Amino acid sequence: MNKYLVFIISLIFLNVCNEQQQQPIIKAQPTQETLRLDDTISIVAVGDVMIGSSYPSPSMLAPDSGRKIFDNLISILQNADITVGNLEGCILNGGTPKKKCPPPGKCYIFRMPILSAEILKNAGFDFMNIANNHVGDFGNEGITSTINALESIGIKFSGIAEYPYQIIEVKGKKISFAGFSNNQYTLKMNDYEKCTQIIKEMKANSDIAVVSFHGGGEGESYRHITKEYEMFLGSNRGNPYKFARIMIDAGADLVIGHSPHVTRAVDIYKNKFIAYSLGNFATYKQFNLKGSSSNGDFISADVTSIVQKNFGVPFIDSTNRAYKEIISLTKEDIGDPDLIFENNTIKPKGK
Repeated sequence: MNKYLVFIISLIFLNVCNEQQQQPIIKAQPTQETLRLDDTISIVAVGDVMIGSSYPSPSMLAPDSGRKIFDNLISILQNADITVGNLEGCILNGGTPKKKCPPPGKCYIFRMPILSAEILKNAGFDFMNIANNHVGDFGNEGITSTINALESIGIKFSGIAEYPYQIIEVKGKKISFAGFSNNQYTLKMNDYEKCTQIIKEMKANSDIAVVSFHGGGEGESYRHITKEYEMFLGSNRGNPYKFARIMIDAGADLVIGHSPHVTRAVDIYKNKFIAYSLGNFATYKQFNLKGSSSNGDFISADVTSIVQKNFGVPFIDSTNRAYKEIISLTKEDIGDPDLIFENNTIKPKGK
């Protein structure tokens, strides 16, 4: 008998913020009348992850090398079939930076120790997007070390030419994940023809296709979706609105955005869910803390707010201010989307 396969989506949206600002966790639930748990694939998706950098100084590392940085959210990270994030930096012991950087505060270089891969695995991560502006901070040496570290611990990844996508098998289904950005060493999200080709290949080889992208400008001034190409520090950071729709037209079932370090609007297109930016998740110190038929249609999401404290450690919060911000941003930037916001949930209209 054919099963109707959907996502239970947990999307963790985080802002550039101080310790008083709130940020949401979105936990999706299936419709009980029509779905059973064995008919679903649950995915927890979080934003930028950088759990402490040994560059420029070991003092930038989190206490105990970051082993406890996820403790406050471990039950959420491990409560899914697949947990994914954006790895903002390379995993490397030693090495010489290849990125040319002005004084600290204007430019950042990230180097997480090899131990970080084990910490990510123990927290529950299964896939990391490595397509972003920090994967190449230490050049090919850093990229190779990152690949080796993730592979040795069993975490899948994608976002560079050699690894355009990877597949995770869950409950007899194949879920593929691709990563794109517009930075050196990565697959370029502005190359729509190439991106479309990759998505079509993913759909031919898997049941569900998930796209992670690192695009758009950075900071508070880029909180809103412009629906145009966004320039930042002299580079074209892409048009997230257009990119997401092209990916769904090509066959993607879920599109997850990163880069701005702030929460952005959410959207639904052809019954597929889009998050334009999940913001920061765990960004220690150096970030500014201001056979069966398959279907990836969005069902619903519960929202719980969180806050970053102690230089970038995530904590759960109950005030739900970030949920209200998502509502406001979505209505301002998308207009009247086919989504219903009520009682800390997000649902498609008609569900």
